[in-house]
Amino acid sequence: MGIKIQVMNMIIGKKIRKGKKTTAFVLAAVLSFSAVMPVMADDISDAKQKQEELEEQKKAAEAEKETLAAELNQVIAEMEQAKADLDAKQVEIIQAQDELDIARINENEQYTAMKLRIKYMYENGNAQFIEILFEAKDISDFLNKAEYIQQISDYDRRMLVEFQEIVKQVEEKEAQLKKEEEELTALQNNLINKQGEVETMLAGKNEEISSLESEIGENSSKLKELIAQAEAAKAQQQQNYNSNSGGGGTPGPSQVVGNGQLCWPTTSTRITSYYGMRPVPVAGATSNHDAIDIGAPMGAAVYAADGGTVTTASYGYNGGRGNYIMVNHGNGMVTRYQHLSAIYVSVGQSVGRGENIGAVGSTGASSGPHLDFAVYINGSTVNPLSYL
Repeated sequence: MGIKIQVMNMIIGKKIRKGKKTTAFVLAAVLSFSAVMPVMADDISDAKQKQEELEEQKKAAEAEKETLAAELNQVIAEMEQAKADLDAKQVEIIQAQDELDIARINENEQYTAMKLRIKYMYENGNAQFIEILFEAKDISDFLNKAEYIQQISDYDRRMLVEFQEIVKQVEEKEAQLKKEEEELTALQNNLINKQGEVETMLAGKNEEISSLESEIGENSSKLKELIAQAEAAKAQQQQNYNSNSGGGGTPGPSQVVGNGQLCWPTTSTRITSYYGMRPVPVAGATSNHDAIDIGAPMGAAVYAADGGTVTTASYGYNGGRGNYIMVNHGNGMVTRYQHLSAIYVSVGQSVGRGENIGAVGSTGASSGPHLDFAVYINGSTVNPLSYL
């Protein structure tokens, strides 16, 4: 009898040790995943923040580029106008030079004619003029001839003064035109220099944008890689968790429990927490319970309460719900299954009544293995017991 008891104790001890070993493995995997995921999340967050900053920098650089391009177009337009003004001014200068040449010719001819008349008068004395006067037929003719001689002398002086004044005016005009030409030339040179400066800045801005685009591309690739790594780690963790938690990696056969409008989502019908107000069982849980908790072993099968379409199949390790599924049954009815250890369906998949869609677990804000089962009617939760 004593030998039998010892054998029984040994068997029980092995089972307990095996159970502890499995639990320890699962716990280690969860803790390892919990330690890795925040680091990955931080890396992804940093990469996203950097991506936003780079995009903002690129946007600012492109705005500056547009401003520089507009400034360059303005400078080019001013250069074209300055060139047109300079060409017109040069035409005016040529015309003024022609006017000056003609005025100087007229002045010189008038001066030459005057000198000839003065020389003639000097060489011949005033006798000829006296003869002209004596040849007058009467006093009236005499006065006319004397006035004529005076008019010739006055005309010479007046014309010489007039031509000299014209020459002076044209010289001043030419000087003013040349001054304006110098100003236009200086303006044109300044615009050429400014064009070079703006083109240099524009080229630098294009290089900056190109560099930012390259950096954005690299950071985008890094971000995609980090997200892919996080998803792979999450999938691997789920696989490890499923294979070591009793949940299994594949769904079992369909099974319908109960004869209500909805079938029971597990083979167990033991309710550990009812719908409505309750004491908070664990940090992160709510006091106003919008579902019922059905006590069931870790990895026990979870069934669709009725046929429908999967709208959510989420692995939410750090959320209050943990891993959960939502199924739309039509006519405003939706059911929710949370704290799962395994999910066997995907979004968009059609499921039948009693089909194995997941496994009982304790993910999220959970005090132990159970199924949190909720029923929604037209978007609001109702007591699931009214339909089971």
